[in-house]
Amino acid sequence: MSYNRRGPTDALRAAERPCGAPVIETRHGSLDPAAIQVSSPTQRCPRAALLLCIALLPGCLYAPQEPRVTVACVGDVMLGRGVARACGKYGNGYPFEALGESLARADITFGNLEAPLAVGPVRDPRVNAVYASPGMAPVLKQTGFDVMSLANNHAIDCGRGGLRQTLKALEQAGIIPVGAGKNAACAEAGAVLSSRGIRVGFAAYSGFPQATFVHDPQRPSIALLNTDRLRRTIPPLRRLCDVLVVAFHWGKEGVAETSDHERALAHLAMDLGADVVVGHHAHVRGEIEHRDGKLACYCLGNLVFDPESYGGNEGCILTCEFGKTGLVGASTTPVSVVNCQGRHAGRRRVVYSADEQEVRHRAPPPFHQLEAQIPGADRLFGLQPEQPGALGAKSLDRDRNILLPVETPGHSHLIGVVRASARPVLLRDKRQRAFLPQVKVHCDGQALPDLRD
Repeated sequence: MSYNRRGPTDALRAAERPCGAPVIETRHGSLDPAAIQVSSPTQRCPRAALLLCIALLPGCLYAPQEPRVTVACVGDVMLGRGVARACGKYGNGYPFEALGESLARADITFGNLEAPLAVGPVRDPRVNAVYASPGMAPVLKQTGFDVMSLANNHAIDCGRGGLRQTLKALEQAGIIPVGAGKNAACAEAGAVLSSRGIRVGFAAYSGFPQATFVHDPQRPSIALLNTDRLRRTIPPLRRLCDVLVVAFHWGKEGVAETSDHERALAHLAMDLGADVVVGHHAHVRGEIEHRDGKLACYCLGNLVFDPESYGGNEGCILTCEFGKTGLVGASTTPVSVVNCQGRHAGRRRVVYSADEQEVRHRAPPPFHQLEAQIPGADRLFGLQPEQPGALGAKSLDRDRNILLPVETPGHSHLIGVVRASARPVLLRDKRQRAFLPQVKVHCDGQALPDLRD
C-alpha cells in the first residue's frame, strides 16, 4: 500500500539541534532557469520552441499567490490488540485501506499513536494495555503520516524499553515523534517541519500521569500536561515556526463535552502562540471552537481502533490550511471505525474561514436608522442610535452583528444584521426561515439583501 502525496514531505532531512526542537526541512521542486536543459527537438525546430513559450506565457501574467500548506490532524491510531489480529489476517495496510489517499493528500499529516511499537513485554499487565509491531511504522509512513504524538496514556505500556523501541521505529520510517523523547528535554522540545516555505511547529502533551511510571528527566520520557510546562515550552517553539499545532491527550472516554479546565488550557496554549489546538482520548468527536483567528478541536476521536474502544469509536480528520501568518481555513471529515478499519462517515464540512472572519470583524459602516418589518408582525422594530453608527452592547452579538427583536403571533425572534461588510446584509437563522419568509429590513431607507447559506 503506497499513496502519492500531493505535498513535498516525502523527502525530509533533519537538522537536529542538541535536545532542541528538530527543524525538518522539506525539499520541493523549483523552477531553476540555470538547470533547464533545452531538448534537441526544440533546438532543431524554432516553431516548437515558440509554441512552448506561448504555452508558458499565461503563468507569467499573474502575480504568485501567497504560499499555503495543508496539515491533516487525526486522533487515536491504536494498532495493537484486535487491530493487530486484523492486520495478521488481512495485511498490515488493512486499517487504513478504506481511507484511500485522504491522509496522503495533505502536505503534512499528524496523528496520535495510541500504542507503543515494541516487541513486549507489557510493563505492568492491565486490562487495556496495548502494543503493536515495530513493523507497522513503515505502514504509517506509507499511509501519509509525517508526525506522531506519543504523549498519551499508552505510550509507556511496554515501559521505557518499549518507548525507546517506538522512537527508533518511527525515526527509521521517516516519521517525527513529538511529546516523547530520549529524555524529558527532547520530549518537550516539539518539532518544526518546513513545507512550501512555511514552517509548521508541533508539540504534544499528555494529561495522564502514570502512577507506576517514575519520571526521570535523564531517561526516555513523555511530556505531561500542566500550565507551568505550557508556559515554559510553547513560547520557545513558537519563535522557531510560522504556525504552531499543539495536541493534548485529555478528557474522559465517551464524553464529547468540553470541561472548563480543558477550555482554559486550550485558551492558554493559544495565548502562548498555538494557532490550532487538537485533543484526543475520548474516542468521540468533540466541540470545535474558533477564537481570534485560532482554532480548537477539543477531541478528534479515533481514526483506527478495535471494538474494545470504550465510550465510542468515531472521529474526524481535521484539515487545516495555513499561510505564512496563520490559519487560513479548516474543514472536518467525519470517520467511523468499523471492524478495526477507519472509514469515511460523511461529507467534508468547513469549520473555519479566515476570509469570512475578516469580513465579519471589519469596522462596520455608520448608519442613522435600522428597522425590521414582517407582514403580520405585532410591531415594527426600529433602531435609531443617538450618534450615527453608535450601538449599545445589548444590541450586538459577539461577532459585532446587530440583533433585532421582532415579534410575530406566538413567536419572538432575533434577526441578525451583518454590518461588517461595506453594505449591511440580512442574516437569518435557518430554523427561523419557516416563520419569517417575508422579513424585510431597511437601513437608512434602503432594503438589505438577504444573506443565505
